[in-house]
Amino acid sequence: MGLRRIVRVAGINLALIGVGLLLFELAFGGWLDDSDPLLGFAKPRNVQWSFSAPWAPDGTVYTRDSNGLRGVDGPLDTVFMLTMGGSTTDQRYLSDDATWQEQLQRRIEADGGTADIVNAGIDGQSSVGHIKNFPQWITRIEDLKPRFILFYVGINDFYAPDTNAFDGDLAKTGIGRRIRDRSALVALGRVLESVLRGSTDETGAERRAGHAFNGVHTAGYVDQRVLEQCCNQAFLVTSFAALGERIVRLAELSRGMGAEPIFVTQRSALWMRHADGIVGAPGLRYASPSILTDLGAMTGVDRHDVEKAQARAVMEACATVKAVCLDLFADAAFELQRDFYDAFHNTPAGAQVVADYLFGALRENGVLEITPDGAVE
Repeated sequence: MGLRRIVRVAGINLALIGVGLLLFELAFGGWLDDSDPLLGFAKPRNVQWSFSAPWAPDGTVYTRDSNGLRGVDGPLDTVFMLTMGGSTTDQRYLSDDATWQEQLQRRIEADGGTADIVNAGIDGQSSVGHIKNFPQWITRIEDLKPRFILFYVGINDFYAPDTNAFDGDLAKTGIGRRIRDRSALVALGRVLESVLRGSTDETGAERRAGHAFNGVHTAGYVDQRVLEQCCNQAFLVTSFAALGERIVRLAELSRGMGAEPIFVTQRSALWMRHADGIVGAPGLRYASPSILTDLGAMTGVDRHDVEKAQARAVMEACATVKAVCLDLFADAAFELQRDFYDAFHNTPAGAQVVADYLFGALRENGVLEITPDGAVE
């Protein structure tokens, strides 16, 4: 066969393959249909991943449905509580049945109630992104009518809002974004990846989830502060005020879709309560884009002070809108080495602590009143 004929046959075959792929895209892709309101949603949907973790050597199962939600057990119009937050709400390394949402739901069921608690946490997102979730995601999900929306906020709000990539527009434009949202081939690739690479080693898990199992090493904690009047500095005061304004806005958005807001403060594992007071890591330094960068070197005790001031800002803003305000920062009791796998993220045991705290606090605030038929009202 001559070279010219080989080139001709190859060209015809490539053209046929191209036509076949085009027909496949037109038939199964989203190019001709704009009816899906979540086409532009840039976060995981229709995925089931497996991550290796120290507490689950055979893998943890992480699932999100077609709406990008975790833990949906029934009709969306009967959801009791929708939870929003960052990675500490998303909990990528915790199996679907080990998140604090699922453990809280089981506590309610053990108490004789029924309540579907759904996870809308987005890894890396702060309250800036939570606000964008409403017009670009949550209100576009048909029939989703939660009675409560719980916001687990604080840790990610230390990042500068204008540089936090996880809070960027969720519905990004551009050819790359359109291809990823609409292409049937890309969707097929996601399915094949889930099937063929669902179980990953620790390296693969870290690449996907972005967290490492550094542990919490409390040996060597100190009781010293190195910052003077850290929480009175202008940029922190401005940051806390802006966070308070976002809390007010989130309350408005929640009530706008018929749900009552619940705000829960957060804490890190960079400090702990000791018999003689607060002790913490001996040396911390933050790089851009954290708003804590300008504070310079600090200790875990200084970090505690900043987190305390931020939690106070959340609670004060929450009180102004007469929402349910839960100060987990001040009230929850963790065993750091057991309950955290790094400075911020909980192990399954830590998620149980969060669930137990929320169960008691929500019941105390009248959120978990159980009717004779077992429903939670």
